[in-house]
Amino acid sequence: MKKDVAPHETAKSFFQSLMQNQCHVCWGLFTDKTQKEFINWTLKDIYAQNPRAAKAAKLGAPEVKLMFETNNLDLIIRFWRRFVRQSRAVEFGRYAYFDTLEHRGKTAIVEARMIYENGQEHRVQLTMVHERGGWRLGYLESGLSF
Repeated sequence: MKKDVAPHETAKSFFQSLMQNQCHVCWGLFTDKTQKEFINWTLKDIYAQNPRAAKAAKLGAPEVKLMFETNNLDLIIRFWRRFVRQSRAVEFGRYAYFDTLEHRGKTAIVEARMIYENGQEHRVQLTMVHERGGWRLGYLESGLSF
């Protein structure tokens, strides 16, 4: 029987995978709600950038979801680069220590404590949700910017 991964381990894994450009792994670690919002945002962006091609390809949510799951190059450029900048992922990847603060049923709060080389410290609380058989990062549920 597989041991359940702790919420803080999933959060750490998310940011480590992002630093290694394993975007499809990161995608699988987002909550359903976050995935749905990012699919909708990306779909709107694709149609705004190139409506003719998007209509010709009959792009919809299922196609965009598949693009995320397969580490599609267009989405690495269109979505993930922006995500890395907006999320301060590099800081999380380099400086954060993750601890589960609270665990209530299918939700948990993980604290990312970033300790910088100059001694400054910054703490961010991340909402984690247990769904699809494991812990997922509720990026948007955590109120983080994008």
